[in-house]
Amino acid sequence: MARAACHVETESNGKYHLWGEGFAAGTKVTYSGSSSGSVSTDRSGRFDLGGLSGYKYSVKYDGKTLTCAMVRH
Repeated sequence: MARAACHVETESNGKYHLWGEGFAAGTKVTYSGSSSGSVSTDRSGRFDLGGLSGYKYSVKYDGKTLTCAMVRH
């Protein structure tokens, strides 16, 4: 299985896009930072959230915490 990772990108409207991959399918992921909430990963082990404010996020799943890296284009 791929190693779980999460990333934040800037959207064209100035909001932020948080996404992750490498999780087990159906994993409940809790994100916190500039916004917070939870989401479940899809069958391919990905999650995708757009329209967020701020770019500092961490993701918790299965008792582990990941710090999400900012992707610069």
